[in-house]
Amino acid sequence: MAGLAFGSGAPALAAAKYTVKAGDTLWGISNKYGVSVSQLKAVNGLQGELLSIGQVLVIPGTGAASPSRSGSAVHVVAAGDTLWQIAQKYDTSVSAIMSANKLASDRLHIGQRLSIPRAAGSQSLAARPKNLSTLPPAPVSRSDSDAARDILEIAHAQLGKPYVWGSQGPDGFDCSGFTSYVFKQFGVSLSHSSYEQFKQGVPVSGDELQPGDLVFFTTYSKGASHVGIYTGDGQFIHASSSKGITYTSLSDSWYGPRYLGARRVL
Repeated sequence: MAGLAFGSGAPALAAAKYTVKAGDTLWGISNKYGVSVSQLKAVNGLQGELLSIGQVLVIPGTGAASPSRSGSAVHVVAAGDTLWQIAQKYDTSVSAIMSANKLASDRLHIGQRLSIPRAAGSQSLAARPKNLSTLPPAPVSRSDSDAARDILEIAHAQLGKPYVWGSQGPDGFDCSGFTSYVFKQFGVSLSHSSYEQFKQGVPVSGDELQPGDLVFFTTYSKGASHVGIYTGDGQFIHASSSKGITYTSLSDSWYGPRYLGARRVL
């Protein structure tokens, strides 16, 4: 069983402010500062995800203080733990845990100690760890923006890893190996084949794409020969045979004309 330790009390972390620029998204800002989209929305009283240039956002829980010295928990990794499960247990985000612990990837080892950052304005983590046995293996509602955020955080953590034909990670991936690896973290089993993945889930039209949807392309052979994960703002993340895990625009001169369709599996 995972062990817990708690840091001594200290002044709460100071909140920073961020001025929205052209092209900014809530997900991009949350990833930059290691907080969650839901935390940003709550602190700033946002109802939706639309931003305006020049808008000033308060960034919760940022500052010079060490997370482990502000009432946060220390989680000791047990067999079977994943970053997503740990984030759900403590009501935080994968990116916040990765940022607090300076993790370059989502790989964990048994006995590793992770500092769990506390969301600004929340009660002490000592009072609110969740029992993982009460959690579903994956988010139960695809409409929950937090589910999409967590998918994209796991996918983003693989950025820059090499393309390896036939591999499902964690050190390298082919296109369907990458998508199957990401969704496996959420209890969703995808075939290690882009053609078979195109048969899973439900079809989604181009004008109804949501972050976390699978997007398919006809590349080196007919049919769904390539797959990636839609990230919003006309972008997708995928295992490119020439660049490894990378972001690409759906309107890219190569991929755009070869777009085949999309499926929603979560």
